[in-house]
Amino acid sequence: MTSLNTGSGRWNKSITAGLLIVFNLLCALAFYLLVPGADRGTALFFLAPPIVIGYVYGPSIGFFSALLNLALAFAVTKTRGALNMFSLPEILLAAVCTMALAFLAGRVHSLRSAPEAKKIARDKAGGTPGRQDAYYRELVQKVNSIILCFDLEGKLTFFNEFAEIFFGYSREEVIGKSLFGTIVARDEKIVEEMLNQVRTTKRISGPYGYNENENITKSGKRVWVAWANKVITDPQGKAVEILSVGLDITKRKHMEDKLRTLNVTLHSLNAGMVRDIQSAARMQKSVLPTASPAVSAIHFDWLFKPSAKLGGDIFNVFLLDERNVGFYVLDVSGHGVTAALLSVTLNRLLYPFSDMSALLKKKINSPPGYALNGPALVAKRLNEQFPFDEVIQQYFTLNYGIFNVNTLHLRYVSAGHPGFVHIPAGGEARLLQTASFPIGFSKQTGYQEQS
Repeated sequence: MTSLNTGSGRWNKSITAGLLIVFNLLCALAFYLLVPGADRGTALFFLAPPIVIGYVYGPSIGFFSALLNLALAFAVTKTRGALNMFSLPEILLAAVCTMALAFLAGRVHSLRSAPEAKKIARDKAGGTPGRQDAYYRELVQKVNSIILCFDLEGKLTFFNEFAEIFFGYSREEVIGKSLFGTIVARDEKIVEEMLNQVRTTKRISGPYGYNENENITKSGKRVWVAWANKVITDPQGKAVEILSVGLDITKRKHMEDKLRTLNVTLHSLNAGMVRDIQSAARMQKSVLPTASPAVSAIHFDWLFKPSAKLGGDIFNVFLLDERNVGFYVLDVSGHGVTAALLSVTLNRLLYPFSDMSALLKKKINSPPGYALNGPALVAKRLNEQFPFDEVIQQYFTLNYGIFNVNTLHLRYVSAGHPGFVHIPAGGEARLLQTASFPIGFSKQTGYQEQS
């Protein structure tokens, strides 16, 4: 049956068949209306076109053409009596015969054109069986993948052109030779295990269907290939060969090796950095006070819980002389090594018995040979010595106080740090807070001493 589709050939053929049917009907209509006295032979002449149409365009179109033509004849005969030589049984008999002949002619045409149609379909699918085989052989040879076959003893039976280029062997050099010692190392176990599996189970499963292993080229170069393997059987279902398709993954494997090496190096560096941080944390903890200064009028105690292993929190309590106890709490912004380094540096500066103790004391000529610098002066000098760093954006807050154990008088300064909490005997606790900037925020900041 002729059908309409987007192909221009079939579309044009269907239009032509339709036009022929219309032309046939117009001729039949003119004959029936204009030649009422014609004999039967002349009338039957117009029954022939449906048969021709059926032969050329198929049985369905011929059948349909005959049906329309005879229906028109029947209608004209009944309404106008144009063809008195035909009786109704004759018309019906002619209709049946004509439709049968048209259908038969179409079937004859279909049978005659079947070999040609098969040839066209075969050409579209790749030609004759011989041509198809040649096409697929060419495809297997030219594809950019390694394709090879080997029997159950490991002897190569097929080696495509890409395999020749990749491994450096010609087909003649390897066909009939064992895989082992040519493209596979003699001690390669996974290939031997796969062959044993196929010999015993006639199939490939587990890690052998797809595997990655190291192969050898003719020059001795080691290469990595990802293999997909499939068992080839004979008509009786017996496993006779293994088909392997491989992709070169040497570059990927080299990148993975480099990545593993880098990961090991990174792990080592990270472990070293962790050890350094732990060591710095122990060092930072070692500069914290271990006991309260030995004075009778007051006792100091503390609880220190840093938020990180290594940070900028630090404090100290120490004797400035026999009458005064100094103490401070400071917090360097941020965490880690940078904050810890600055906090340890400040601890050295704020220690009264170091070579840098001029920050807390100044020399004078009269006894006892020194005078204590007030808390506000200490904050001012720290602010000058540690201006705000635009690169690391580091600063610190500070509370520093001097307590006179004889007079029980406290002098202190607050530089952006939460103030001391004063709990008087019999009274309510209150926060000794003063408004001020952290150290390093501004060169013009004036710190006020409180008492």
